[in-house]
Amino acid sequence: MLGPDADCDARLEDLQPLFELVRRTEGLKHFGYGFTTPVVEIAIEPLGLRADRIGSESHYLRLVTRSGLSCLACLWWNVAEEKFDVIQSFVQRASRTQLGTLRFTATLQLNTFRGDTRVQAVINEQITTAA
Repeated sequence: MLGPDADCDARLEDLQPLFELVRRTEGLKHFGYGFTTPVVEIAIEPLGLRADRIGSESHYLRLVTRSGLSCLACLWWNVAEEKFDVIQSFVQRASRTQLGTLRFTATLQLNTFRGDTRVQAVINEQITTAA
């Protein structure tokens, strides 16, 4: 579990160790039947979270944490219609002590854009149990 909560194993403020873990894990590819891509649980504070609809038809969500240069982009395919307003409302009402964190299962990967390589999470599903 990655995130700010007491039950999390590692925080998301410094993504460099996570970058190295993902780089090494990607070296184990090709994943498939019997050797699946590793899935992690992540907890994200809604306070300061940016939620955007992306894609040519705006079907996807991109959630970006507020941690400055160590921000984590989380992509969630084909859920914008269902989840965007809910997430946006949650972010607007955010108070860490009142609302807790948003929790997801995700796969981690490296994304290179304009020569800058960062860790990104591809969300599988939201975990709805409270932290």
